[in-house]
Amino acid sequence: MTHFESDAGAAITAELIGGIHGPVTLDEDGILISRITNKVTGLKVTASKGGETVYGVISLTGLTLQGAS
Repeated sequence: MTHFESDAGAAITAELIGGIHGPVTLDEDGILISRITNKVTGLKVTASKGGETVYGVISLTGLTLQGAS
């Protein structure tokens, strides 16, 4: 689970790079819950407000996933 915050009125989207779904728009709570697989290489987060857009990428390269116990 990840929590994102932004200025009031900004729309935030998140997308797993290499995931099977496209970008999702986060609710006002800014919480993202996602399943990460071996094919996912990063998380792209975009915030848009008033015609301006900024984005950031969180790299997941080198992440070691463990099997369910």
